[in-house]
Amino acid sequence: MATSCRFRLFKTPLRLLVSRSFCANESSKSHPNFLPFDNKDVRSILKKITGHNLDKIYSARKQDLTVPTYKLMTDSEFLQAQHEIEGKAEKLLQMPPVMEERREIDEVLEENKDIAHFSESSYVFTDISTSVCNRTRLITIREANGRLRKARWEERDRMNQIYFPKPGRKHEIPELLKDENLKRVFQQNRHEDVLDLTVVQFEPDSAAYIRVHQKTYEDIVLSNKFDLLRSTRHFGGLVYYLVKAQRIMELIEDMMARDLWEDCVEVVKLHHLLHPYSKIAEQAIRNNLKGLFMLRAYVRRHGSPETMERLEEYMLYREKEKAQISNN
Repeated sequence: MATSCRFRLFKTPLRLLVSRSFCANESSKSHPNFLPFDNKDVRSILKKITGHNLDKIYSARKQDLTVPTYKLMTDSEFLQAQHEIEGKAEKLLQMPPVMEERREIDEVLEENKDIAHFSESSYVFTDISTSVCNRTRLITIREANGRLRKARWEERDRMNQIYFPKPGRKHEIPELLKDENLKRVFQQNRHEDVLDLTVVQFEPDSAAYIRVHQKTYEDIVLSNKFDLLRSTRHFGGLVYYLVKAQRIMELIEDMMARDLWEDCVEVVKLHHLLHPYSKIAEQAIRNNLKGLFMLRAYVRRHGSPETMERLEEYMLYREKEKAQISNN
């Protein structure tokens, strides 16, 4: 066990860092155990509807300006280069984790009045063994009143950052992520920047990580700016958040407006996975509804007449198209 310096706040200059590391709801039967974000079927759907616009995926990457290079390639070399670009894009679209908020640590190890007020400061004791994971590392605090307790999460995060700093993470919250600045940042359509920095700055099950994500998602829905996160690694988290809360009609309407009909079907499919005991999910199972018919059943129950009319027109168009193909 190693003894750290006094427990205090370290001040570092604040600067912007964008790093790419690491409604009316339908009532249903009580079933709080949703499929987790890392479930295989859930991630498969989210990956499918994220989008794969290479221009957008690479356009946001800040790089040093260099002189462009031009190469003459054979067809096989071109296909290989294209395959490499697709592989890099897949890595850039890897979704950050979505977790439930961690339970605060409140465990007292000892009450020792004999050493009470020996010092005016609290002391932090940190196991700095490199073989120990940051999540399970033993960190304790001896308070001025003689109490020895386990460190709370905020204290743990701070001490882990001191001894094992993560690239890009600051000891203080960056200005970009403070509540009083978020509204102005959102007006600049920098939602992706906010989420990128949040992933770097906070642990995925911390209250701050979850709070910033929720504020960002709510602004996306309020301003109907879903396309800002499409073809980014954060789109899956947005969809999962809305599906879990059974608030997907705005998203479906946006997808319809962009003719992303298969994505609409996948969103409803994900809803039924997360809410299998909802009336609309039970109806889909009972009537064996698939594809656009499953989507139509959901829109009929939750959508507006205008949305239903648009869907009916598209389904009619698809039927005519199939009939023409079969006649030919």
